[in-house]
Amino acid sequence: APIGIHSYFAFAMLRFSTGTRFSPALQRAFATSAQRIPPPPASHQSDEKRVSSRFPKKIPHKISEYLRDSTDSAIEAKLSPLRAEVKEHCELVKNLKDHGAPTSVMEWVLDGLETRKRTLSNAEIDLVPDEAISDRAKLQSLIERHLVHGLLESSIMNCWEKEFDVHHESIHLEPPPLKAYRVIKGEKTSYAPVKWADIEKYPAEDLIYCHPMRAPISEILSHANKSKTHLPFKAVHIGHSNFPHSFEKGPIVEPSRTTCEVEHIYDPSDKMHPNFEEVSGLSLVLLSAHSQINGEQAQEMTIGEAVKKGIVASETLGYYMAQCQQFLTKIGIDPVFIRFRESLSNKKLWEAEIFTSYGWMECVRHEDKESKVLDHHYRTRFEKLTAKKKLSKPRTVNYAYASPNMEAIGKKHQRKEKQIHASLKRLSGDELDQLEKQIENGVYTLKFDGGEIHLKKDMVDVKRGENEVHHEDIAPHVFSSLTRVDRITYALMEHAFREREGDDQKSYLGLLPHVAPIKCSIFPTSSSESLTPIIRAVKEQFEEFDLPYDQSAHGSIEKNYSNSDERGIPFVVSIDSESEKEPWTVTVRHADSMEQIRVEVAEIGSVINSLVRGEMSWDKAKEKYPIYECKNDEM
Repeated sequence: APIGIHSYFAFAMLRFSTGTRFSPALQRAFATSAQRIPPPPASHQSDEKRVSSRFPKKIPHKISEYLRDSTDSAIEAKLSPLRAEVKEHCELVKNLKDHGAPTSVMEWVLDGLETRKRTLSNAEIDLVPDEAISDRAKLQSLIERHLVHGLLESSIMNCWEKEFDVHHESIHLEPPPLKAYRVIKGEKTSYAPVKWADIEKYPAEDLIYCHPMRAPISEILSHANKSKTHLPFKAVHIGHSNFPHSFEKGPIVEPSRTTCEVEHIYDPSDKMHPNFEEVSGLSLVLLSAHSQINGEQAQEMTIGEAVKKGIVASETLGYYMAQCQQFLTKIGIDPVFIRFRESLSNKKLWEAEIFTSYGWMECVRHEDKESKVLDHHYRTRFEKLTAKKKLSKPRTVNYAYASPNMEAIGKKHQRKEKQIHASLKRLSGDELDQLEKQIENGVYTLKFDGGEIHLKKDMVDVKRGENEVHHEDIAPHVFSSLTRVDRITYALMEHAFREREGDDQKSYLGLLPHVAPIKCSIFPTSSSESLTPIIRAVKEQFEEFDLPYDQSAHGSIEKNYSNSDERGIPFVVSIDSESEKEPWTVTVRHADSMEQIRVEVAEIGSVINSLVRGEMSWDKAKEKYPIYECKNDEM
């Protein structure tokens, strides 16, 4: 029966038991809902058992997030009625709260809301594929045994540099020197700079040290102006930062965060991106602010369509979101596990999220900061920054500036020359007209931070003239794409984690060859000295093609294969007794399939290089070279 019938009975019972009288408005708020009386809440323990039966050693309350914004219509058809119930019950709770419902009523209704949420969560859990969540405990054990995180992080940074083409038409500046900061803990953790001379005054546990990853905007624009770089251009920052960036959530909390950032400096009157057409057809999963507020699912659409409809604010924002999607998929993140979520408070801010066993983890932040960066610099440094915009045709412009006589000013106002000079440079056109008029009549009063002074005619003059210019100086806007490499590294390890079919005790990292930090392992099957020249020849081949390799063989060949697989090394070259026959040959083992081929030593460098660069697939290699049937103890 509709809750409208039962609600008055419930109110009557509450009035009888508590003696409370309810207002007509509160009764109407409760009765107009189309919900039913909530059943008694079920035990949380049964839900946890339900989850653990399918996903052992997982965090139950995070598993269902994979489907929360699914774009699959079949899944949505199953979940939408349950989501509607949760949404309507949320509205009922809000309505009752707004009308001042008593605590006993609110507790009763909230119990019903929790029950509906658990029903939705259980339905989502039933639809989550097993491969969506990796076994975090096994992955953590693998990472601790082999310490692969650091090397993989460096490899991902190299891939990022190639994808974002940081060495082409970009300003690449070295990070500032090491600085010390004191951690101030409270409701919100803050950081205060500490002079090196005062380091010993504070306990070691209250101090952190870091290389601030970004060069100041003033240095970027100064470098661009000196090199006659015109808008738009980009500045690249790569380094480590100890400070938590403005990501809203995520499990990765480390003392040092590896970050890569592109700052796109552009003309505020032109938010078009010259390369947008190249990516306009790329499909992205977008969770807009409108969808979040209305409880709607994420939408998959091309970035060109999203910009055209106004879902994504500009071509520049859309271009970097699409480039981020391309980068993540190229290093091995499945597009199914990538989405872009719009900030509820800022339409020009989108965060790329990757699904992991922790839930949706923010990894890349795209924000059109517009004039915020330059405005902040002006407020703190009292300096207006500009960049050069190339003009389509040269034009003649009038100029005017205040020319101070520093010798005369120094005699009258000692130790204030720099402040006076800086204040005169900041004068606008109207202020220069006023200066010129007042100085002719006797004295001009100049106000600045340190107070005010009186300037006479012999101290300052206004110079005027005209020039033919080929560019104009404008106050640019800044777009930022900030990538948390440490988070992406962890997400990639989860997505690359595999277990051998039929043996869940054998696990490995299935990294793409071009992403794997070490491309190949070299294992002799015996310690015979007769294999030494062949090993040396293989190493020379790898060095010729600049292929990182590993030669840490210990124990049986099976154990060496297992260790190599766990470290994410895609190929293994084995030198066996057959290798000594002329011409020398070796076996090449593919980590994912465990299949092997036999290749001549003279070709081994070019073969592995082609496999790493994607010029030849493993299937093509099997067609070209003879298959090697390995013995059981060589698997």
